[in-house]
Amino acid sequence: MKTVKNNEIFDKIIKGLQLSFQRLLEEKKRNNQKIVIMKDDKIIFVTAEELESENQEQI
Repeated sequence: MKTVKNNEIFDKIIKGLQLSFQRLLEEKKRNNQKIVIMKDDKIIFVTAEELESENQEQI
């Protein structure tokens, strides 16, 4: 019973994180701002469009 409850909570957390990330991308696109991320141990600036296209390629 606990495992089922934990899985439900985990799923809700993941969905919430995905929703907040999607909202972040939309906000950055609207304001024409860049997003700071770390890739290959380097800090880089990318646009929301670049980040979305990378995510689409991985799916």
